[in-house]
Amino acid sequence: MSVDKSQGIEIFQQDATELFQIIHRLREQLNSPHFHHVLITEEFNAAVVQRPRLGILGHDENYLLIGLPLMQSLSTEQLTSVLAHEFGHLSKNHARAANWIYRQRIRWSQLYMLVEQNASRIDIIFRPFFKRFVPYFAAYSFPIARANEYEADRISVELTSAETVAETLSTVNIVGCYLNEEFWPTIFKHAEEMPKPNVSPYLGYVQRLTDFAQNDKTQLWLNQSLSLKTSFEDTHPSLQDRLDAIGQPAKVAWVSNEAKSDRLLGSRLIEITQIFDQKWQSDVLESWQNHYQNIQKQKEYLDELNQKIEQNIILTEDETIDHIDLTERIAHDPERAFQLCEVLYQQDSDNARVNFIYGQFLIERKNDLGCEILERAAELNEFYQVKVYETLQQFYLSQQNSTLADKYQQLLLDRVE
Repeated sequence: MSVDKSQGIEIFQQDATELFQIIHRLREQLNSPHFHHVLITEEFNAAVVQRPRLGILGHDENYLLIGLPLMQSLSTEQLTSVLAHEFGHLSKNHARAANWIYRQRIRWSQLYMLVEQNASRIDIIFRPFFKRFVPYFAAYSFPIARANEYEADRISVELTSAETVAETLSTVNIVGCYLNEEFWPTIFKHAEEMPKPNVSPYLGYVQRLTDFAQNDKTQLWLNQSLSLKTSFEDTHPSLQDRLDAIGQPAKVAWVSNEAKSDRLLGSRLIEITQIFDQKWQSDVLESWQNHYQNIQKQKEYLDELNQKIEQNIILTEDETIDHIDLTERIAHDPERAFQLCEVLYQQDSDNARVNFIYGQFLIERKNDLGCEILERAAELNEFYQVKVYETLQQFYLSQQNSTLADKYQQLLLDRVE
């Protein structure tokens, strides 16, 4: 990946003494390069990046990127295990050849992107070479890069503990699910009523995560994460394979607000949080306003459909399904939407689309009948097969029925292939 200072806020040793002590200790233990810049970013991630100072062939400038949401989610020890993993990729004491290849994969990818984005005559001369060499090198080095991830985990275990690494891997996976499925959707839900994004997601994140920590979705998401298989799409192994490699079971470990590692930012924490909130509000303003306007139009459409029903005007199939959808999403009345869908199913039980929608309603209510109805939708129209298999796999995972979950995962893999 490429990087510049605009991607984050640079901090210095006088800003965060304890954080820099951790960084210096890890560097010394691993004999890894000095970091010229430490940036706090908006991402739920941490990374070490090397960028040439003077063009693509210059000396490296080393960046350490640490995401504020990551610091807001983990303890200091957990964050240390993440940094130890990242530093492990640059270590001169461990797997030097593999680390060199790991860095070259990133370097060649950067060069390839630069050439593709630059239309100069010189780049045009080199483009055919890059198009042939970079994919070949990436494929050839993939097994080494995958092994390097396991080695980085092993290094993290040495510098912290196996228990800490297992807790960190498990917790990071669950927090990732929370951010994607709960936190950001809840934030953007305010766009239904607020014309402008007058919310501060980074400021409110810690308390929201603390409130979520007792949620029953934690085990569901953990089961889902553990069920994922290692693939060739990413050099990172699956969560289960990484845990097996360090001989530890999965364990989600929430930490108190006072113990979260964002405290390492000291007096700059509030300033950085405010800057990220202001930037976020500016970045999403246009899309937020567009969404708000779209929601207002959907509310008007729902009113029109309700008026037709009151006037005993028969709705078309599309209008009926729209009415069910809008009743759930816009009117926020899922029970009424379910009742409407139940009536529609009774009237048209041989319709694949109706089966699919009604089956999803039942699955959401943990009703096993939904499995049969979703299967019927897939039989009536193969267009629904992938979504049906995904839904049923997740349903059986939530029921802790690994046999049926594996069955639908295999059907999904067969269908996608």
